[in-house]
Amino acid sequence: QVYRGRLPDGKEVAVKVQRPGLAEQVGLDLFVLRQILAAGNVVAGATRSAEIVKSVLDEVGEGLFAELDFTREAGHIEKFRALYSEDCPNVVVPEVIWPLTTRRVLTMTWLKGRKPRDLDPMEKLRMVRMAAPCLSLQLMGHGFVHCDPHEGNMMLLDNGKLGLLDF
Repeated sequence: QVYRGRLPDGKEVAVKVQRPGLAEQVGLDLFVLRQILAAGNVVAGATRSAEIVKSVLDEVGEGLFAELDFTREAGHIEKFRALYSEDCPNVVVPEVIWPLTTRRVLTMTWLKGRKPRDLDPMEKLRMVRMAAPCLSLQLMGHGFVHCDPHEGNMMLLDNGKLGLLDF
């Protein structure tokens, strides 16, 4: 969940809060999936494909637990900013408020703007024209890519720039 807040100095912030017990629930879900896979192996006989599925499940689990660490996401925001802010001047990412960020709470500056669904066709085209060069640079330049660039994670900011969210 992401909430809008205000710091004592008046700065508007976005506060992303992890639901209590989420890590435990993810762990339990992965455990159950592994048990189902093990039972299937007993019934059908262990096969190479079952080992592959188990490896994929382990990889997915590792990725899910990494996603639950908001300090990791905060680090991605900082790295993206460091790598691309100069070469993509029309693209803005939030600034992390580190003293208020933990593994389960991410605090960052609030970006003011509108989602693509609320834009007219010309405004959407302006977003594309800002996003395309930055995406190309991500793919062919530093190789550090915002991996979830769907319309829910972008906005046309009030200052006319493109805002990227959710790293």
